[in-house]
Amino acid sequence: MDNFIEQLVMILLAMCAFGICQSLLNRPLKTKEKGKNGQIIYRSLSVDDAKNAFKEKNVTLIDVRSPDEYQLRHLKRSKLVPIKTIAEAAPKKLKRYEDKVLVYCQSGNRSKKAVKKLYEMGYQSVYDIGAMNQFSEFLDK
Repeated sequence: MDNFIEQLVMILLAMCAFGICQSLLNRPLKTKEKGKNGQIIYRSLSVDDAKNAFKEKNVTLIDVRSPDEYQLRHLKRSKLVPIKTIAEAAPKKLKRYEDKVLVYCQSGNRSKKAVKKLYEMGYQSVYDIGAMNQFSEFLDK
């Protein structure tokens, strides 16, 4: 009987830990960084806010992964602007500096760098939405 109770307690602890981890993954992740001059240099959105933003008409979705990664799968309506060419490609794909832009990649590292670069280039409404696997229902391939 003691062994059964111990196993039950372990299962309950594991369930609680999983629930805590899940809530941390789904927590609102809205961050904003400002430079020394007070201007915004980085912003991110929570997963839920990003999903809502996908529904807006004037939102541009940017994938900063490589062309090979993009070819395998990408989010619907996204434009490929590889991080390596963002300085040259962004002005061609993002015509208006004030339009809302959502940036994603595979893990969230490249998208953060890209968002900072886009702010540096003068874009005003750019948001990092992180890793594309958080948006599986919006995958095109």
